[in-house]
Amino acid sequence: MGGAMPLRGILAFVLMAIAVPALGATKSLGTFVKWSAHLLTEKDSRICFLHGEPVNKAGEYKARGAVFVSISHRPRSNVANEVGFTAGYQYKKDSDALVEIDGKKFTLFTHKDGAWATDAKADAVLVQAMMKGTRMIIRGTSARNTKTVDTYSLIGFTRAHKAIGKACKTK
Repeated sequence: MGGAMPLRGILAFVLMAIAVPALGATKSLGTFVKWSAHLLTEKDSRICFLHGEPVNKAGEYKARGAVFVSISHRPRSNVANEVGFTAGYQYKKDSDALVEIDGKKFTLFTHKDGAWATDAKADAVLVQAMMKGTRMIIRGTSARNTKTVDTYSLIGFTRAHKAIGKACKTK
């Protein structure tokens, strides 16, 4: 799918990677084992997001940037459960990232250093699998053809998800 990143993924990526401190007041909603939940407010707008980092990163790379996954709710834009992965490197052009949660597989499209599900329905299915799962693995290939395997513990994910749902009044 490797085309231009959809508008729905741009804000989530920018928030998690660059702009959270600059946009408004960010409040911690708690830390839940390996996951943290946050509320960002600016004027009359709320953005709730959770953040997790891998418990293990594998690959034959020399240097790598931040690696994480985030799920965001933006009620004002009628967006819930938007999933975004940040690889810490530029993905290989026109490549997919592969996610596996307790044996269930998902394919994400990539753009620059991010990976996303194709639409809101796919996001919802992915989040449901994360809530039911215990371990998530994401596999990707960098622009330099380096293969990576990042493993996340999903323990605490459901509690973090409930915290952002409560803060933004979404499910």
